[in-house]
Amino acid sequence: MPLIDSKRNKKKFLKRSYEDSRKNILKSSYGYFIMTKTTGY
Repeated sequence: MPLIDSKRNKKKFLKRSYEDSRKNILKSSYGYFIMTKTTGY
């Protein structure tokens, strides 16, 4: 595999993992918000 292709793939992978982690953070914070709403903590 050429070096340029691997670099491009790595960049794409990093971007995707960054978006995934951001989604997870949004999901967990939203779940936390719901929990605080329902339990009153």
